This record gives sequence, C-alpha cells and structure tokens, in this order.
Amino acid sequence: MRTKAPCLLILIGMVLWLILACRYVMPTPIAPVTNTPDAEIPTATPDLTLDAQVTPEGGKEPGAATASPEATMPTPTLPSTPTLAPMPTAPLPTAVPPVVATQSPLTITSFTLDIEDLPGNVKRITFHWTTVGAEFVEVYSHSQMRFPIWWSNQPPNGSLTHDFSWTYYPNPRMSIAAQGPDGERVYASLDADWPCAYPWFFDRSHSNCASIAVSQGPAAEQRFEHGRMIWMQSLTLHDRTTGGVIFVLNDSGQFRRYDDTWTEGQPESDPAIVPPAGLQQPIRGFGKLWRENADIQTALGWALSAEVGFTGAWQPESTESLGAYAFLQTLDGQILRTSGWESGSWAVWP
Repeated sequence: MRTKAPCLLILIGMVLWLILACRYVMPTPIAPVTNTPDAEIPTATPDLTLDAQVTPEGGKEPGAATASPEATMPTPTLPSTPTLAPMPTAPLPTAVPPVVATQSPLTITSFTLDIEDLPGNVKRITFHWTTVGAEFVEVYSHSQMRFPIWWSNQPPNGSLTHDFSWTYYPNPRMSIAAQGPDGERVYASLDADWPCAYPWFFDRSHSNCASIAVSQGPAAEQRFEHGRMIWMQSLTLHDRTTGGVIFVLNDSGQFRRYDDTWTEGQPESDPAIVPPAGLQQPIRGFGKLWRENADIQTALGWALSAEVGFTGAWQPESTESLGAYAFLQTLDGQILRTSGWESGSWAVWP
C-alpha cells in the first residue's frame, strides 16, 4: 500500500501540470468592443482556481496542493473614437441689390417749328417746346453763324416767334438748349424748311446760298499764252447793274476784274503791234485793255486764238466772312470760283 501512494501523488501532479500548461496556452477571450465614446472597455478575467485535495489511503492527509496564481493575458486598450469638431460654417453672403443708374429727369419732351412765308423771302418762324426738369431754355437760329441769333432765359415750356429776313444757308438748323438746376444741358434740333432765296445756276451742291440772282447773258472768252480773258455784257450786283466787265485770269491762279471801256467806233486793234508768228493781238475790248496795261501784257502774253462768244453766267455767294466769293462760267462749261470782289484768286470748282 505504501508503494501505491507515491505513484498516486505523481499522477495527481502530472494532471495539475497539464491543467496549468493549458491555461497559459489558451487565449483569454476578449469582451466585444462597443463604439460608445469615452466608454471604458471591461477586461474579461476568468476566475479559474483549482483546489484539489487527495487523501491517501490509510487516513494520512498530505499537504494540499494549490494551483499557482492565475495568469491573466494583457488586454489591448483600443483608442477612443475621436470626437469630430463641427466645421466652421461661413456666413452666407448677403444679397446686394443691383446698382441702377439714375436717369436724369432733365428732358426736352417736344420741340416743333411753325414756318410762315412772308413777302421778300421773309420767314416767320414760331418755336414751340416743352421740357421736364429745366430751369430755363435757350433758343438758337443757325441761319447765320458768325453773328448768331439767339434768345436766352426762356421759360421751361413756351413758344417764341421771330421774323427772319435772310438765311446764309439752305434749310438752316434751329435748336434749343434746356438747362437744369445743376448746370446739366440737353439739346434738340430741327432743320427748317427754308430753301435759298436764289437758286444756283450750276448743279454742283454748295453749302452756302447765293446772295443775288445769277447774271446770265452774252459773253466772250479768249485764250492767251498764260491765261484767259472773259467778257460779260453786264453783272447784276446788290445795288446796281454794271456795264460790260472783263475778267483777267492768269495761269498762276490770280484774277482781276475791269470795266470794259471800249465802245463801237473806237479802233479794234493797233496795226503797229505785230505779234510773233502763230500768235495774235487781242482786239476790241480785250485789245484796248491789253494794249493800255503793260502788267496784263506781261502776265498773259499774246493771244493764242480769236475770242469766241457764248452765253456766260456769274453769281456771287452769300458769305458772313470778310471777302467775297463768286462763281463764273467759262466757254468750255467749267465753273470757276473767285475769291475777292474785284481781285484775288481763282480755282476750278469743285
């Protein structure tokens, strides 16, 4: 019986060793993880204690064999779920009303002309106007430009009548200007139905009116080495009608107007003056002027051919500036514009 007791104790020790060995090998179960923020994760600790008591035969109780303190596997600590801070919210832009340009209330709401024909090409023109926001109105006539006709400090709404005796320009412009309290001005214009008193004798358009009716009648022209002479039986001026006149036009662009002093019964030429071959001495009125004026002889030279008659025309221009302009028709139909009343320059028009 003594022999069996040690064997039994050995067997019990081996069983205990196997049990302890299995405790260290087996993994400790991990409690499930919850996603509750800041919650403490419990640690599962198995409570395994072996109190094995073996009473051997014979009643003798050996010392109790107690298992070693339990081995606990380290439990991993999961990082706490980060708390997301709210993103800052940018304030929504405040809707800005669109900028609307303020329209000035200053306006000319109407502008009209009433035109009445009076004797002597006089025009009675009545201006009518209405405005909004104006302090006063000014009225202008452009029938003459150098010394314009105008009226200031007219009422914002009103009318004005004036008799015009002349216009330098066909269908002259009439206008008004309305001024507001801040000095701003607005304008309106109309072209008056007012043709020139005297029509031009040529078709080419011209910006100014003729000052008198055309002088049209018998004429003659003679060509010279360095220019020409044009004779007209008469010219109608503002205050009188002339007798015969002679225009001397040299090729340098200068002209001069002379009275024709030759009359029937006077010598037509001077036999003592012998021209070079192929050239001629001018006769009658041209010849008398040429023979008596050495400057003309020098400027023009000898005549190239005999004078030729035609129907000529001459008409002065209505002008506001100093000096005078007129239009002269030539034998071949050209229109010459002369600058100056009795002398000056000339050029082909236009």
